[in-house]
Formats: sequence, C-alpha cells, structure tokens
Amino acid sequence: MAKGRTKPQNNPMLNKIPPQNIEAEASLLSAILVDNRILDDVVDILMPKDFYRSAHRIIFGAMIELADKSEPVDLVTLTNILNDRGELETVGGAIYLAKLIDEVPLAVNAEHYAKIIHDKAILRGLIEKGYAIIKNCFDDQEHVDEVIDYAEGCIFEISGKKSNLLFSKSRTCSPAVLIRLKCVWTTKGYRPVFRPDLRNWII
Repeated sequence: MAKGRTKPQNNPMLNKIPPQNIEAEASLLSAILVDNRILDDVVDILMPKDFYRSAHRIIFGAMIELADKSEPVDLVTLTNILNDRGELETVGGAIYLAKLIDEVPLAVNAEHYAKIIHDKAILRGLIEKGYAIIKNCFDDQEHVDEVIDYAEGCIFEISGKKSNLLFSKSRTCSPAVLIRLKCVWTTKGYRPVFRPDLRNWII
C-alpha cells in the first residue's frame, strides 16, 4: 500500500436499517381498501417500489392493476388477483389482508401516509446512489469529470422524484405559490414548463 494511503474502514452505517415506515405503508393500504378514491389521490406520487416491505409493494401493485381494469379494490378482489398471480401466500395470505381491514386508519390521513412513504423511498434512493458514487470514487477508473457528471445525474434523478410530489399538489396551489416555486426549481436546473392558465413559466 502506498505511503500515506489508508485502507477504507468498514462503515457502521451499512448495518443500519434503511429509512422506512411500515406502519404508514399498512395504514395507506388499509385506507385504500376502505375508500378506493384514495388510490386515485396517491397513484400519481407513489409506485409499488416506493414501499419498503415487499408484501406491501405486491399489494399496492395489485391494487393498481385492479383499478386499471375498473374493478373495485376490496378484500375479495384483492385476494383473488393475488391468488391468480401466485402471490397471495407471499404477502401473508388472506389473513394478512383481513388484518389490514381490521386496522382501519382515518382516511383523512391517507395523503400524510403517502408523503411519508414517498419521502422514505427518496431517502433510500439517496443512500443507494450515494453508495454507487462512493464506489466510483474508490474504483478510480474514470475521469473525475465523468464521476462528477454521474453524481450530479444521480441527485437530479432523485430530486426529480421529489418534484413529482410537488406537482401533484400544484393543482391546489395559487398562481403566486407556483411562481415562487419557479424561482426555487430554476436554480436546480429543471426545464421550464409553460402553463397557459397561469400565464407564466412556473418552473
């Protein structure tokens, strides 16, 4: 080993559980089963992969598939589609689905649950990209500009996911708020999108 060059030590952070909130995930799924309209409110900002627990990813994906077929999302239809896909036992069986119904949250909190899930997924994404950036740095096989470009691309990808949540809420924002958002997002390099109804460039 070259003089003055130290070997990277094991990072204790690697042993930590990634950011997640299983309770929020279960609460949101429960709320959707009680009121299918909630799925319409959250599908624009959440994807199955945003859920930390694999069973919840599968269940949310099945809910979206049912909705795409214009079928109701309830205990019976959800059980049937998961069974047809051979995934019912993977998620914990009909017993776990029934447990979701038993733990009914307040539907008014569904958007809050969705935001928690979304934010935790972004944090996990940052950790994953961060490890990839660190690996590229230690590999030392690329030009430094390429490594920086890769790092910037990773951050841009993650911040783009965050902007999806802001866009989903923009329908209820006043023009003044959206114009303010323009000033924030422009500094991050987002491409401008013209909204004729606001008569302004909002980002």
